[in-house]
Amino acid sequence: MDQAEAEQNNQTDRQNPLERMAARTRAAASAENSAFDGAIRVAFGRMAQTCRGLDATVKTVKMYPASLAEVVEIVEPGMFLSLLEGGQDRIGLAVMCHSMMAGLVEAVTTARVADTVPNPRKPTRTDAALLAPLVDAFFQQIARRLAGTGAQEAQFAGYVYGSFLDDPRPLGVLLEDVPYQILRLRVQFGHGPRTGDVYLVLPDGAFAQDLADAERETTEKAQWAAQLEATVCAAEVQLDAVLCRMQMKLSAVSTLKRGDVLCLPESALEALSLETLKGQVIAKARLGQARGQRAVRLTSQPGDMTEDYDAPFTLPVSAARILPAGPVGMDGIDAGPDPDADMPDFAMDEDMPVQTMADDIAPMPDAPTEEQ
Repeated sequence: MDQAEAEQNNQTDRQNPLERMAARTRAAASAENSAFDGAIRVAFGRMAQTCRGLDATVKTVKMYPASLAEVVEIVEPGMFLSLLEGGQDRIGLAVMCHSMMAGLVEAVTTARVADTVPNPRKPTRTDAALLAPLVDAFFQQIARRLAGTGAQEAQFAGYVYGSFLDDPRPLGVLLEDVPYQILRLRVQFGHGPRTGDVYLVLPDGAFAQDLADAERETTEKAQWAAQLEATVCAAEVQLDAVLCRMQMKLSAVSTLKRGDVLCLPESALEALSLETLKGQVIAKARLGQARGQRAVRLTSQPGDMTEDYDAPFTLPVSAARILPAGPVGMDGIDAGPDPDADMPDFAMDEDMPVQTMADDIAPMPDAPTEEQ
């Protein structure tokens, strides 16, 4: 009968691949849990060996998720509480019942643990000073036993004893409202009936890793934005100083030759515009000199130009005048006297706005001209 059932089960497994996959998953999870339980038991045993007179073994290991409210509920009056400090500013909690705390203190102070539990008392800072090395040693042993296990190693890595907490009421404020993992150990002292419970409350490793990844991504984006801004701000930009624009017939343009002079109005000297290569007006300015060089002085804040800003003056076709090439005296030009003589000399003081020097502006001939 057993052989028939076995053959039937084998046939069923062959017919249901999903069942086989589920069975393998359950087996892998069971093996992982067994390995984790074994590592915790061995870690506690190695920690106990560092304390002379501490004969204790772990009877049961249980790990389960919990919220902050559930963490607060496990704390009862008389329990020993200590905060744990981990990497990335994580804060955990170590909780011991009165029997567990008293047994560890007896082992540290008298090198033996009595079979009977002493009367309950309030934990003190002296107890915390005696138990702190044991807590650190336990986490060190856990880190060694879980090395290379991935998520389990990250869950317990980096924690050390932080500080003693003599009042459980501030727990809801001291601990962050994040998912937690609680490791509960039932410990037996010697071979007698005395037992105790230890709770290690740690922020969920997967959740903490997600927060760390999000924070790192935010930091990387901020750094990239800062580098991009620095690169863009250091780039060179070409600006054109436009005196005015002229409308000319194509026949007149075709007759232009080197040495011809385009007559511009005097108002062009006071109504320049700084423009980009695409013709976008950046700021107003006026023409002048600074330290013997052609320069423009800004009369408006760059970038504050509005859509209703008056574009540079445009001469109509009828007003365009072209003087022939060759020596031409200023008496024959209606634009007035030599522009170089009337150009204002800008003072180079601290209150002077930003200037664009002649290195960025084409040299001017005897009369104001438009850059072609």
